[in-house]
Amino acid sequence: MTTSKQCLLLTITMIAWLSIGEKDANAQSQPQEDCHIKIGWGDWPPYQFTENGEPKGIQIDLIKQIGEAANCKLSFISQNFPDNQQGIRDGTIDMTFDTSVTEEREKFALFSSPYRNEVLALYVRPKYMEACKSQPVAALIESGMRLGITRGNIYGETIRSIQSTPELNSKLIYRDDNTEHYKLFAENQLDAFVDDPAVMAFMIRNNPKTGPLKVCKIAVSSSPVSLMFSKKTVTQATVERFNSAIARVKQTPEYIKNWAW
Repeated sequence: MTTSKQCLLLTITMIAWLSIGEKDANAQSQPQEDCHIKIGWGDWPPYQFTENGEPKGIQIDLIKQIGEAANCKLSFISQNFPDNQQGIRDGTIDMTFDTSVTEEREKFALFSSPYRNEVLALYVRPKYMEACKSQPVAALIESGMRLGITRGNIYGETIRSIQSTPELNSKLIYRDDNTEHYKLFAENQLDAFVDDPAVMAFMIRNNPKTGPLKVCKIAVSSSPVSLMFSKKTVTQATVERFNSAIARVKQTPEYIKNWAW
């Protein structure tokens, strides 16, 4: 092969390489398909609350960070947890958060990988503290302790076992929102409820009239929570998009500071 032909072949090869590289770069720089997610959420200070008509709080910041990493536009719709679950069933919302994976929910929802751990504890009136040290929660309920439960919430195996026993479940006091428990407790219509320690610290600091309460160590639980998506409006590909975003966000200094418990 002559030198001129070799040079021509080398030039053609280099042009082809550059063309392929340019196509790859263009493909990487192209924005992903439009992604707009309607999120159902409810007040749960200090994690999430309304301020000047806008959702605020450290968990709202986390969800926004994940949405940005997923290159998705988020809009927030304020409603209670049971309405959020129904919205996922009906497809009137695309996503909610702070949810545990269950077989029942998997019938109508898709779930992301866990984005944080949720810590829950049982709070009781002081008169139940001694019994807490030696008796299971079921025995406390049988003895007359009035336990408040939020409809639709998953509280771990201890409470799940109580809920699956009809006689004990009939003694539970169900409400749609955690704040209703605080009110009933202050009015002496409730003896105990399950909540997040960070939420309780915030609530006690801002609502000194709640009444005396103690944390009962036997009911402390920790479990991963995920984003829950409606099967009617969201594809598995979008869920995987959020999974990748969650993995990236978990590596950030902000996440490690606030959530890596």
